[in-house]
Amino acid sequence: MRTAIVVAMMFVLPLAAAEKAEAPKDQPKPVNTVCPIMGDPVEADVEVVVVELEKDGKTIPVAVGLCCDDCVTDIQKDPQRFAAAALENKKAPKKKK
Repeated sequence: MRTAIVVAMMFVLPLAAAEKAEAPKDQPKPVNTVCPIMGDPVEADVEVVVVELEKDGKTIPVAVGLCCDDCVTDIQKDPQRFAAAALENKKAPKKKK
């Protein structure tokens, strides 16, 4: 009996992990392929962050693709700068001190 349970778990656990790794189907398509924070390629399994970008007196939603979960946190520090870089599909320049 124990052997059957162990064998069943060997097949079920990898399937559960693979399902979690897939990107959510309902997230918007990012405007960029280069992460505006790190400069690395955007990963499909990382959350797309929508930023309300102020441009030419208008507010436009920008779906920003990122390379890793750390960048999901980092984009909140300066969303306007990173969204503008995403529209140009490049890494954002360093902030001047």
